[in-house]
Amino acid sequence: MVLPEPGPYYQPWQDEPPQDATVYDRTTREPVGTLAEVLEDNEQLTVEGETKVFDTWMDSSQSNLYVLGWHQEDAQTFFQENFPCSVRPQGRDIVRTWLYYTALKSKLLEGSKPFEHVWITGLGMDEHGRKMSKSLGNVIEPESVLEEHGADAFRFWIASECTIGDDYRISEDRISGSRKFITKLYNVARFLSMFEVPDQEPDERAVVNQWIRAEFNQLRETCLEGYQDFNFFRSANAIREFVWNLFAPHYLEMVKSMAYDDDADTLSTLNQVLKGVLELLAPIAPIVTYRLYKELHGENVHALTFPESLDGADASLTKLTADVQAFNSDVWARKKEAGISLRDGIEGVSVPEPLEAFAPALNAMHNLD
Repeated sequence: MVLPEPGPYYQPWQDEPPQDATVYDRTTREPVGTLAEVLEDNEQLTVEGETKVFDTWMDSSQSNLYVLGWHQEDAQTFFQENFPCSVRPQGRDIVRTWLYYTALKSKLLEGSKPFEHVWITGLGMDEHGRKMSKSLGNVIEPESVLEEHGADAFRFWIASECTIGDDYRISEDRISGSRKFITKLYNVARFLSMFEVPDQEPDERAVVNQWIRAEFNQLRETCLEGYQDFNFFRSANAIREFVWNLFAPHYLEMVKSMAYDDDADTLSTLNQVLKGVLELLAPIAPIVTYRLYKELHGENVHALTFPESLDGADASLTKLTADVQAFNSDVWARKKEAGISLRDGIEGVSVPEPLEAFAPALNAMHNLD
């Protein structure tokens, strides 16, 4: 057996072996001299390169060791403080190979598990549920999707598309929908940038502001649980539901007149809720959240800790959320049927008694008497 010394990498199936390589007896495993010496002693010998080489998993199975600086002189303290790795993200199709090889190598070399957690994703299928392959001609190149929709939309789509381990169908229409959500968030931030946020917090908060602050606190708890479980599906969809179906169409419309009147309570609530939403979304959509947070607050959102709950919230008001949404939807439908603008008033409509606490905001929103 001819084994080169550590150093340059040789491809034994095509490279000539170095003359100073050590030759080992195949039976005793003892060295018998350098290749040059052995060939000189026996001119009848020939050297044949090995064709049965290790597969790629032998190299990649030490990726967790490599990234932490294993056996690198300037990284030994870092390795000791951070090994095992925190998390390995990978597909379910390479559990038997990459994950198994990595676990085995870390056990043999360090006597330890390789990671604290393994996050196993499903496979991306085409729109018909078939595995992508060149032979089927159904491969979607990520570059074209990135150019068309942007990285944040791509990331938000996959986060909101499937739960851990599930296969998912790649649909450009659904990716486009994620782009619309990113655009919606951007437009909300642009609207709020029109107003100057008050320096001091108000002594009292309106019911509508206590309500949305409580809804945000519930969103925060859902996202925290999702992130802790590596369940980005839960966090992403909770953020979308909050922004798309509650914050933007209902709360924002309910307090617009108050914002235009420079109401300190409303402006501070709008600012703090959007600020929190950007902090919650940052791990999933890092680019737009960085841009908006930098412009609105002058900080790097990715250098912050997880957002705190908002004070001045009344959790009991969240039981009325479905009623608020139903009332607003009913008024919008009536105005549409009557062929009038959503900003116009409409006769015969009044805020129901269970929502009396929201009456000031709802009356202003719908221009009711």
